[in-house]
Amino acid sequence: MSVRVGELPRWKISPFLTGWHQVYIFTPDSVYADGRLAEWARANKTGMSRYPGGTVVKYWDWESPTGVMKGDPWDPEWNSAHNPPASEWMGLEEFLTFARTAGIAPMFGVNCLSGERFGRRDDGIARAVRMVRYAKERGFGGGYWYVGNEEVHLHGGVEGYATVFALYAAAMKAADPAIRVFWNDNEATPARIKRFLAADRGTADGLETHGKWPYGGQPKGYGPGTFDEWREEVPLRDRKNGNRAWREAANVYRVAAIEAGRPGLLIANNEYGLGSAENLRGFDRFSLGLLLTENLMEHFVGNWFSACFWDLTLDSERGLLDRDNRYRYNPLMLGMELLGPAQGGDYFDVVTDVKTVHGFASRTASELRVFLLNKTDAARSATFAFGGIVPVGFAAPASRIMQNSANGYGEIVPGRIELRDGVYSAELPALSFTCIIFPVATASM
Repeated sequence: MSVRVGELPRWKISPFLTGWHQVYIFTPDSVYADGRLAEWARANKTGMSRYPGGTVVKYWDWESPTGVMKGDPWDPEWNSAHNPPASEWMGLEEFLTFARTAGIAPMFGVNCLSGERFGRRDDGIARAVRMVRYAKERGFGGGYWYVGNEEVHLHGGVEGYATVFALYAAAMKAADPAIRVFWNDNEATPARIKRFLAADRGTADGLETHGKWPYGGQPKGYGPGTFDEWREEVPLRDRKNGNRAWREAANVYRVAAIEAGRPGLLIANNEYGLGSAENLRGFDRFSLGLLLTENLMEHFVGNWFSACFWDLTLDSERGLLDRDNRYRYNPLMLGMELLGPAQGGDYFDVVTDVKTVHGFASRTASELRVFLLNKTDAARSATFAFGGIVPVGFAAPASRIMQNSANGYGEIVPGRIELRDGVYSAELPALSFTCIIFPVATASM
């Protein structure tokens, strides 16, 4: 099998792709207590963390959190006696402490729905402004924010949401002009993007559009995604939202923003991951991790600004941590470990002659990394050709391979790279993800 690295860099890879969620109500303090997760995040260049989560932000009061999904303290019927102890959820100050220790970029969520629901819009905006000031005072000024989550329909449609969004975003930016604020539309199309941007008074800096594999939620008329279907699916797609391919969607949205007079709009998928467990057939723990690694890689290939995995502690197999087994690391952590160093590098296309073996390359001043996912049921012998770049230097290339292990959680093992007659070759095991590192330097031919 031949592998060819492209001749010219396409773009600079964002540093915010290996991100995750920290849904404030899902993970007890004990998971963070020993500091290992923050240490791992820093060591592996975890890019961004979205807090307090998705649906929960519609009910969240950062100044008086209830620790319950739909526990809104502004609701006259809410009884604070239902609040779990603070040790069972993560408050904003705890999140900021974690972010500082882990070296991640926070993405802060703002509740814009409670103010509409309970006739307290001005109070909602004032609460958001206080949060912006609170974060800035603690050294997190100029960061990334999102206003609302999956609630276009709750504001009367695209224009209604844009109107409310603009009021919040303008007030927040008055408190900290350096922040960048995102709106959410999972059904984003060029037409919907243009409609929003025509109504937001120039306040939006980015769009986040969520999607999972094979799809999120429980829409009618969609069958489950099977292991055999995934093995043949390249590029990976979100079946529900126009059957969009992650490697194609961001650039489509960028073109729409340019046409709307808003070049530079940031495009994010801050809820990627797996759909409901019943919609995933034939997978085991490792193959789910390999699927998620591919999903993450597609955001590198698609030139997204950020990607946040849903969720840190979702359940045993679909979360980043295995909630049912003392929060041990699930296989996607291995994929993130391999992909993390590619962030910030120059992106190069990689072309193979086997559709279901695919990847990309990242070049920094010190190394060229070539990533290849092998979705086939057989090992592949790959030979490498380099267009406008060749590896140079005295250090030998190295290979790190993510593959299954006896316990099903996967492992990273060294691979072997051979140089014969001026051609590099490597073995790619079946159902594996490989990172080949050509160290020291790369130079133009």
